[in-house]
Amino acid sequence: MRKYYTRPCNFYYGNYAKILIAKKKALSLAGNKNIAFDQIEIFQKKRGIAQSKIYPIDKIKNLSREIKATINTDIKAYISRDGSAYTSAVTLASQGTTGGHTILTANGVDLSGITSGTSMRWKIETLNQSAAKETRIQAVSLGWS
Repeated sequence: MRKYYTRPCNFYYGNYAKILIAKKKALSLAGNKNIAFDQIEIFQKKRGIAQSKIYPIDKIKNLSREIKATINTDIKAYISRDGSAYTSAVTLASQGTTGGHTILTANGVDLSGITSGTSMRWKIETLNQSAAKETRIQAVSLGWS
């Protein structure tokens, strides 16, 4: 199996970054809405030779299945509150990449089926891992209103 690496390209800063993020024309860098990018470079290594190509973030959905991460199969997320049982796996969606990392989000998760309270917890499972396929979790954020 080939390995793929990514990095963000074409940065914007300040109010213009916020406008682009609001219009979904760019992604925030590490959650900082003052810094945005609208392109990613994808590197792949074939037989020891590195190749790369730059894609606008709105074209990520058009990438081949081989390049796209197998989200919701190889990585699953769950939410709990006040020590209750975890939800069924929440649906994760790719929001692009930043700093070589894929950003996954789960928005609008229905928590009505689990205990009420404010002591929120998350759980991440990585599945189907091997020497050729490795998932690393760099950061997790849990917010609710």
